[in-house]
Amino acid sequence: MTKKTVQLKLNELPFAPADDIAAAAIDAVKHGNRYPEFDSAELRAALAKHIGVPVDWVAVGTGSAGVIQQIAIASGRGDIAFGWPSFDAFPEIAKGMHMPVHKVALKDGAVDLDKLLAAITPKTTVVIICTPNTPTGGILKHNDLATFMDKLPKYVVAIIDEAYGEFVRDPQAVRALELVRQYPNAMLTRTFSKAYGLAGFRVGYAVAQPQLAQDVRQAGIFFAVPLPAQAAALAALKHTQEAAERVEAVIAERDRMAQLLREQGAAVMASHANFVWLPVGELAVELTEALAVLGVLIKVFPDEGVRITVGTAGETDALIAAWQQLPAQLKAPSI
Repeated sequence: MTKKTVQLKLNELPFAPADDIAAAAIDAVKHGNRYPEFDSAELRAALAKHIGVPVDWVAVGTGSAGVIQQIAIASGRGDIAFGWPSFDAFPEIAKGMHMPVHKVALKDGAVDLDKLLAAITPKTTVVIICTPNTPTGGILKHNDLATFMDKLPKYVVAIIDEAYGEFVRDPQAVRALELVRQYPNAMLTRTFSKAYGLAGFRVGYAVAQPQLAQDVRQAGIFFAVPLPAQAAALAALKHTQEAAERVEAVIAERDRMAQLLREQGAAVMASHANFVWLPVGELAVELTEALAVLGVLIKVFPDEGVRITVGTAGETDALIAAWQQLPAQLKAPSI
């Protein structure tokens, strides 16, 4: 009998879309001979109503990564700076557009804003502030980011990436929409991939003041978000209560996973997302490979640590069972 692999490598929700979200996507497939709206106008209008901004403040793209790429294009493709480790799409986006990259260190699992500011040059056009940060789960405080925005040159666009924003419960955390309303060079990005559980549909969006939002829309590809994806996202916006309940279930399971790992001797950072981060340093690759042999897949950041996505309770139990079989130096490493 083949042992079932536990997939905790990618930051997905463990719940399938609600039946009528799936039904909306399936119905859209029946009209696959027709192009989708080239600028996702209906979805943009629904998002604007949901967020509480005018429709010309919203841009839609293929996941938050796609929207971030559009922002980078719209900014003029100069230098780009962000904290590291972070979302591994950031350096790939920069590489694809030949944008020089400046990586800065983290502080308490979030980007060090002082170092990020120091990394800015006259050629910098974009900084990315991922909060909560992946893979570490750390967050920035609102007042700290507001102070940063006061000092940021106006020619630099600040992307506040809140892909995991729905999982944050700290009252002092960044309130990105407030900063977008205040600063013309601030833009927040979010996604339907996490809290809404639509990772396979690839729908993300950005919110900014009208001129910046228009520039980002114009940097996108016409008809980029397929018809079934737009239909699923529109249906998902009618399920915000169910999404919120699922988020709470993930938060509870995240805290249980973290506690169980700590009981095994693992060092686990406090997380504000749908994953946990273990800063195991040079043991990261060895730990990842050992768990893979035991049927549990996690995300490795060589010489940094490992990220473990929160799945179902059964998947957490499988992780802990595998953990108990690890060699002592991996189970409870001295770091």
